[in-house]
Amino acid sequence: MFQNLFRRRNLWIHTGLQLRVILYCVLSSMVIGIFVALAMYALLWNKVGQLQTQYVGRSAGELFPLSLPEILPWVGAIFLAVLLCAVSIGLIVSHQIAGPLFRLKRAFTDIGAGKLETRVKLRPMDGLKDVADLLNETMTAVQSRDIERAERLGAAEEALGALPDRLDQQIRLTVEQQEKIQKARSMFSNAMASTPES
Repeated sequence: MFQNLFRRRNLWIHTGLQLRVILYCVLSSMVIGIFVALAMYALLWNKVGQLQTQYVGRSAGELFPLSLPEILPWVGAIFLAVLLCAVSIGLIVSHQIAGPLFRLKRAFTDIGAGKLETRVKLRPMDGLKDVADLLNETMTAVQSRDIERAERLGAAEEALGALPDRLDQQIRLTVEQQEKIQKARSMFSNAMASTPES
């Protein structure tokens, strides 16, 4: 995986989307880290303060190991809360990428089925918005060309529909002309036959 990553000439393939995902990851990590640190600090010093009232004269460093068994369930609860928070943030971020991918995939399926009126509508914060806009522009151009092609095809079908009548008229003229030619021949042969031989 890392070999392919470093082979790329440009790591920033889709800068806006990549920066947004990185920003979400960094911010969520910072918020989770600060939350965990503050919660642990508050729990630890609260427990050490309670133990100092029981064990007068002992330092906080000596009381720290005594406070751990009572703090560990709280640490587990904090861990689960942080895990839930991280999963929620991951779900939100992945939804902003997976949702558009799902819509694009469905649009490509519809386009493959011949539905040229297909358009992709995304929410303002969704990723891949520029890809969806490009697809929509492309489908608008393809649909207008398809309409133009259908109009041309209709005109060609209409012209082809009228062609047999035109050909029939031309053939009739030719038959009429042939009849005139036959009459002219017969008149000529009659005239030749009636001419006396010298």
